[in-house]
Amino acid sequence: MRVWCIYGAYTRRQNCIYNEAVVVDRKGQTLYIYQKQHLWQLMEKGEITPGPGTNRVIETEFGKIGVIICWDIAFPEATRKLAQQGAQIVFCPAYWYGRQHHTSEIIRILPQVRAFENQIYFVLCDAATWETAGRSRICSSLQTLAATNNTDERILIATADLEELEKRRRLFDCWRTQQRSKSDIACAFPPGSSIEEIE
Repeated sequence: MRVWCIYGAYTRRQNCIYNEAVVVDRKGQTLYIYQKQHLWQLMEKGEITPGPGTNRVIETEFGKIGVIICWDIAFPEATRKLAQQGAQIVFCPAYWYGRQHHTSEIIRILPQVRAFENQIYFVLCDAATWETAGRSRICSSLQTLAATNNTDERILIATADLEELEKRRRLFDCWRTQQRSKSDIACAFPPGSSIEEIE
């Protein structure tokens, strides 16, 4: 069976080392390489070079997808930018040091939060080792569809209903960027305040 694959690797490019996610289609062609932007300060900063700060959506026969890496999930704007570009599914390969830093519960929650606030499907693939959280999961915008909560290696399978996703996007508009006018801002301040003072 030929499938799409997204895998992570540390790659040296022109004397710099990057944390990368590689998107390969079912024909074996590399379509996109994303370089991690938000580095984990205890392990990567000083040794790994952050990506250039750009990311984009990839068109596939099963929908529009985006990719982030591990600690990127802690920064809401990383996923939001992909959603704004039309991403319907965001994949996040990770090596989450949940046990050592007591963050296993956080990484269980964050994928669902990112899925809801952007009205997307979010797929977290966490490494299964003795030191990682092992909290891989597939989340729709409203619920977790498949998950593992230990370090056993497993294959998770779920169906992404993109028609239903579009219905939910019309119902929940939190994924849209809200542009606030000066009159909206002024309502949040007491009489006599100057709008220019807060710009």
